[in-house]
Amino acid sequence: MKKLLALLLVPIALGTVVQISAQSSSADYPPSPWWTNPPPTHPPAVQIVTPEDGAVILGPSDIEIYAEASHFTDTVSSVEFVANSTNSLGVVTNGLVLPWFNRSAPAYFGLTWSNAPAGDYSLTAIATDADGNSVTSSVVDIQVVTNIPPLVHIVRPRDGQIILSSSNIIVTASAFDPHGTVSDVELFAGTNSIGVDTNAPTSVTNYVGVFTIQNRKYDFDWTDPVPGDYALTAVATDNGGVSSTSCPVNVIIVTNLPPRCVSPVSLHGRD
Repeated sequence: MKKLLALLLVPIALGTVVQISAQSSSADYPPSPWWTNPPPTHPPAVQIVTPEDGAVILGPSDIEIYAEASHFTDTVSSVEFVANSTNSLGVVTNGLVLPWFNRSAPAYFGLTWSNAPAGDYSLTAIATDADGNSVTSSVVDIQVVTNIPPLVHIVRPRDGQIILSSSNIIVTASAFDPHGTVSDVELFAGTNSIGVDTNAPTSVTNYVGVFTIQNRKYDFDWTDPVPGDYALTAVATDNGGVSSTSCPVNVIIVTNLPPRCVSPVSLHGRD
C-alpha cells in the first residue's frame, strides 16, 4: 500500500514543479530575439546625397545629382529634382533599391544636369510614392563658377601666438590655385596692408630633379609692428582676377614675454 501511495504522489509532485516553473516565467523572460523586434518607425524622407551642400563646381559642366529616399511605406514611384524652387531639372522614375538588413530598403535616384551654367543654385528633391504622397528634401546650396578661387592660408605665425616685439617679424602664407596660377598674395594686419608678394618660387631642385611647387610660399617682412592684438589675413588673387581671403590668424605683439611657471625641480635639479 505504501509503494502504491508513493507512485501516486510522484506525478503530483512533478506536476506541481512544472506548474510552479510555468507561473514563475513571464512574457519578458527570456527576452525576444533581436530579429523578431520590429524596427523603429521613421517618417518618409528624401535627401540629396551629392553634390554636397556648399559645393563649388567648375562650369559650365554636367553635374550628377543623386537623392536617397527612405522609410516609405509604399514604393517610391518618382523623384523630381528642382533648382531654385521653380526650375524643374527632370523627373526620375527608375530608382535603384539596395537591400537593407532588418529595415526598409532605401532607393536611390540619379539625374545628370547637363551643361549647368554659372550661378548660385538651391537644389531640392521631391519624392512621390505609389499613393501620391510627396516629401521634399532639405535645400542643398551649390555654386557653379567659371573660375575656382585660389586657396590661401597663413602658415606662420600660429593662431594665438604671443610674439616678442622686434624690428622685423616674418609672416608666411601658402597659396594654390586649382584652376590657373596665383598672381599675387597681399597680407593684412586688420585693415592695414603689410605688403604684396608676387615672387614666390615656382619650382624646387634637389638631387632627384626639378619639381613644380603647387602650394607656393609667400614671405612678408612685418617691420616695426606696434605692440597690440592683430588679426592677420592673406588675400590671394589668381590670373583670372578672382580673389579669396584666408582665415584670420590672431597674434599678440608684446614688449616682454610673460613669466613662465617653472617647477622647483627645473630650477634646482633633483637632490
